[in-house]
Amino acid sequence: MIKRLVFIVIAVGTLTLLAFRVTEALKDKQEAAAPRAGGMRPAVVVKTAKVEMARFEEAVELTGELRALAQVNVGPKISGRLSEVLVDNGDYVKKGQILARIDDQEIEQQVIRSRASLRVAEAGLKQDQANLENLKSQLRRSESLYADRLVSLQSLEDLRSQVLGGEAQAELGEAQINQARAELRELEIQLEQTRLYAPMSGYVGERTLHPGALVTPSSSILSVLDLSRLKTIVAAPEQHLRKLRVGLTARVAVDAYPNESFSGAITRISPMLDPETRAAEVEIIIPNRQSLLKAGMFVRAAVVIRNVQSLAIPRESLVTRENQQGVFVIEEGKAHYLPVQIGISQQGRIQILDGIEPGREVVAAGSQFLNEGDPVRLPGERPGRPAQGPVGGGRRNPS
Repeated sequence: MIKRLVFIVIAVGTLTLLAFRVTEALKDKQEAAAPRAGGMRPAVVVKTAKVEMARFEEAVELTGELRALAQVNVGPKISGRLSEVLVDNGDYVKKGQILARIDDQEIEQQVIRSRASLRVAEAGLKQDQANLENLKSQLRRSESLYADRLVSLQSLEDLRSQVLGGEAQAELGEAQINQARAELRELEIQLEQTRLYAPMSGYVGERTLHPGALVTPSSSILSVLDLSRLKTIVAAPEQHLRKLRVGLTARVAVDAYPNESFSGAITRISPMLDPETRAAEVEIIIPNRQSLLKAGMFVRAAVVIRNVQSLAIPRESLVTRENQQGVFVIEEGKAHYLPVQIGISQQGRIQILDGIEPGREVVAAGSQFLNEGDPVRLPGERPGRPAQGPVGGGRRNPS
């Protein structure tokens, strides 16, 4: 009897628990099916932006590498041993500043000897000139005496010959002095050439030799770079050449300064195309007033062709559905897809050429998650209240 009672209690409890589980499952199923039965889905919260006029730059994008506007390799004009280098890589130097010296002891001794030889030649010339004046004086007296028949003609002719010889000796002395002066000047030039000066103001780019090295006129000790302005040679494809001309401005960007833009201008366009790449070299000069740019930096240059006023939308508003680009607008609380024709993309905005009229509100934040007919609402609106949006079709960009 007791066993039967226990069995009944267990059976009733099991049935009660099973009935409870079934009831809960049906309740959950009904709650999940309730929105579908009523045709209501949760509204997606979105933000909108107005289609407005904006300025766009039509530009040709080119890439290249920065180069120094001028680069000069500094080397000696004479052979010798390098005794001193006064600058190093990265130093700023001014035009005419001494950069290095070559051992000049031997040349200095030659200069001293040459100066002494010049003084000897000058003294010899003075002696020859004094002898010549004495002979001329004797000749004048002899000519006077010969007129009075007091000296012979032979004596007079001998004096005349001596005067002519004295004049020749004096001329030879003058020639020897000129020769000595020329030799001295040549040695002084060689002595000056033992000092190497900066050919222009700029930065020392590369130092290749150190004191003690033997150098010749073909040696390069260091290089000086003019970085006040830099240039980049970019390859412009054939299809862009008709748009480019000398004087057009260019916005230049470098990876080292991602948040800065540098201004330049086209200064030269090659009249020839590379037969392999079908591109022409275009030279762009960029001022470097703050000395931020360095030779060798990779650059992206956007050559501005023209400025246009056009309709624009935020970049986040553009979506792609079934290989067609477009935007979502709100009509009676639902997302409605409009195909559009786009142009340039700049600074977070996209140019609209056709498909929507100015002043229309388009979905910005949240557009990527929408499909045609999805319920939407704006931030701050209560669920269930349809977001309002103007009804209308697309319109071609007036620009």
